[in-house]
Amino acid sequence: MKYIFVFILSVLFTLISCYNYNDSYSQIDRALRNFDSDLVSHFPKRTTNILLSSSLTVIADTNSKDKFGVWARVRYRISDRTDINSLINMYSSSAIKECYHNDSCNLLLPSKALFYDSIGKSQVLPCSNSEDIIPVPLFEAELQDLNLENLKYLPKNYTLYVLGAKTGKYVHENLLMEEGHMPEGWEHGYTKGVAINKEKREAIYWIEIW
Repeated sequence: MKYIFVFILSVLFTLISCYNYNDSYSQIDRALRNFDSDLVSHFPKRTTNILLSSSLTVIADTNSKDKFGVWARVRYRISDRTDINSLINMYSSSAIKECYHNDSCNLLLPSKALFYDSIGKSQVLPCSNSEDIIPVPLFEAELQDLNLENLKYLPKNYTLYVLGAKTGKYVHENLLMEEGHMPEGWEHGYTKGVAINKEKREAIYWIEIW
């Protein structure tokens, strides 16, 4: 009887884990539907990689007046060393910029304190040529997940591969970030890419529109 009880608990735990895992993927799928397919084509489909965390906006109504912009950032552990090397080779050849988080000319997007209904200010890291400015996420949620909230930037074992960044309006007007938080020339736009930590075999996929 004891063994049957333990077996039942084990099965229940497995079912709950599978449900939570599938529910997380469903939330990611819903969030990615906020974006044009070409802006999120770099996100992996459901894979054997381990889902570690996600920061998402799931829009149910384009009449929203939150004015935070929309984003999806998903952190995975890649299944094996071969896969992480393949990703690095692929993104190295296709990135418009390969950099560290705190490199010159990175435009860090504003922080978003959703519970307090406030948005911070963007920050341009030292840059001698304004045409070289490229927007990248602030990664505030990821720094917290990694217990690195005392740092301002992802550490240098993360390499950022920026796969695209353009000015313009890429979601419904009501979902764009309110004016005044981004510098001239980047009032609205998008950034997409992947941050990879080869040592830990981790990848953070992102798309952000403001």
